[in-house]
Amino acid sequence: MNFKKGELSIFVIFSILITIAGIMLLFYMVGTSTNAGKKLYCKTFYNNNNNKDEFCENYLSLGLMKKKLYTVNKFSDNKPNKILHFYRHAETSINLKKNAEIINASLIISLEELVLKNFSENNIEKERVTRIIPPFLKSISNPRLPSVKLAKIPTDSKIINSSFEIIGTQKPAASDIVFVVDTSSSMVNEWEALCENLNDLKKKMSERNIDSEFFIYALGKGQTIGECVNKTLTNAMLSSVMRLQEPGPVIGSPGNYHVHPYDKYEEAWAVGISWIARNHAWRNNLELKRIIIPISDSDPTGGGPIGVTDDGNWKNGPSRFSGTEQNAIAQAVSDCKKFDKWIYLLPIEGDEEGNAEGYGVGSPDCDNILTCKQINSWMQKIITETTGISDLSPVTFKDKQSIFKGILDIMVTPYPEKIYLYMRGIRIGEYLPVLNESSSPQIIDSYIFNNIIADICIGKKCEIKILSDEGALVFDNLKILYQLDPDMRSVKIGNFVVPLQNLGYSYPKALIDLTKEISQTLSDNSICPVNNKECNILIELNSRKYGAVELKLKIEYLLYDLEQDLLNKILECWRASSYGNTEENFLCEEFTVSSNYKYNYKITEELITELIKKRNSCHIISNNKIRGDDYACGKEDNIRFSQDIYNTNNILIEYDGVNKQIVVS
Repeated sequence: MNFKKGELSIFVIFSILITIAGIMLLFYMVGTSTNAGKKLYCKTFYNNNNNKDEFCENYLSLGLMKKKLYTVNKFSDNKPNKILHFYRHAETSINLKKNAEIINASLIISLEELVLKNFSENNIEKERVTRIIPPFLKSISNPRLPSVKLAKIPTDSKIINSSFEIIGTQKPAASDIVFVVDTSSSMVNEWEALCENLNDLKKKMSERNIDSEFFIYALGKGQTIGECVNKTLTNAMLSSVMRLQEPGPVIGSPGNYHVHPYDKYEEAWAVGISWIARNHAWRNNLELKRIIIPISDSDPTGGGPIGVTDDGNWKNGPSRFSGTEQNAIAQAVSDCKKFDKWIYLLPIEGDEEGNAEGYGVGSPDCDNILTCKQINSWMQKIITETTGISDLSPVTFKDKQSIFKGILDIMVTPYPEKIYLYMRGIRIGEYLPVLNESSSPQIIDSYIFNNIIADICIGKKCEIKILSDEGALVFDNLKILYQLDPDMRSVKIGNFVVPLQNLGYSYPKALIDLTKEISQTLSDNSICPVNNKECNILIELNSRKYGAVELKLKIEYLLYDLEQDLLNKILECWRASSYGNTEENFLCEEFTVSSNYKYNYKITEELITELIKKRNSCHIISNNKIRGDDYACGKEDNIRFSQDIYNTNNILIEYDGVNKQIVVS
């Protein structure tokens, strides 16, 4: 054993102990004689000393600025939730204090639940649409069934839920009312009555808030046309719809005659109906009712039988009609019963007695049962087959009230019943009782409807077909909830790329821990410069497809918010001075700034004044002039900084009663 080495080790240990004791004794002695030493003494030895020291008591009672816990759950645009619709790239950002000490930071990314609310009508999207359902559509196979189109659902969507509402209504529809008038020489009174009463008819429709447009057509090249006419249908225009029989040569023999039937375009009101149904510029409105009102005292194709005797005199033949009438009526009804422009017909008889038979047909000496009252029967037929109103009949041109009542009977829509709704031939909903105000709305949210939307309608414009008794049906409150996965791969925070693997239809929500990335980004002076109070951190999303996500943010951090605390203490001192009404000087507070606090910038009188302005508190404490500059905060100069606050551990706040100022030093 080497005793010299042992003696040396004991000597070294003893020397260290003596040195420590000497340093502690020095601290004690300095602490009782210098300010800095006293503060060190107060923090170390004083707590173990039973003797009270006034300096240490005062020093230790100073306010020590402590870190406070803050939570950020809003993005830089001050929104707590961020909805992003994007393709390949989207971005948002967050604002954080440069000195923030991040405790936890997380970002929740969820597939956003989108809502399709609109129907599509004439390529215009609407949240509410009305369909006028004409009579006589009794089969789902009828190609003329009215329908409602849905707006297009984006490709690759996932349907969550689907529903809409139907409402029965009886309100008058909008209307296009078109007159087509015989121009033969016997129609003078009829034209005069129409032109005289037209403005009155327009006024009555306006008083009932019915959006109506009127148009007057004249038939052929006859001699009688009223001043209110808008357009003449020429023989060439009418013949493009149906070629009629023109007058031709009559072959006679001595003592006998042969009848050659013929038609006249100027009287052919059924042919005029067909032309108007096919060619008139009807308004493109699916809530519209279209009405054609023919006025004539002749049969549907006009003209009549003629004959010649051997002495050259003209004479009516035994046949009353040309034989084209029935085909013209059938064609007119067919042209009016197409749903894309379903047309209601309301003929007006051009006869004062209401028996517009022409050529003696319907006179007391009715010699042929097949022709007696036949014109009236044809007019009644087109009413019944296009309106379905059993008690509506042709009216005479002089009965103004009956004409208006007939139009209103057509315009006012009955409540629908026996309603069946189909998509692709599959029934998605039904309501059989009368659907009136008290039973409306009915919600259609069937499992079948949702499945059809999911299986057939994604990426397309689907339509709902309506099979119902006559009426008006409102479609409203469409809600198709769906998600659209953008197929995200990563999230970029500052210069850090965070992979994203599980977000999709199977896992529609992903939680990302960004504590490390945000902490390091705050420390990166290339992104967050040293002298900046706040740091704007960019969040970038990258995807492969178009989609929509919702972002939710939660960041917890500790912060020495020196300027805010300083402002609060200034305001407390100002209140203690009775808002500058005290004349005595006094000390408000001395507080110690933590040694861990990093001064990235100077805290100036200007900075504190800007904070006062942001709080809208210039009416409480003014700071109008700062070193000769006017910062427009009140009318007085109530704050004075003796110096800028920078790299100091003690801050003194006093009230100067002479100058009515809070002094910061």
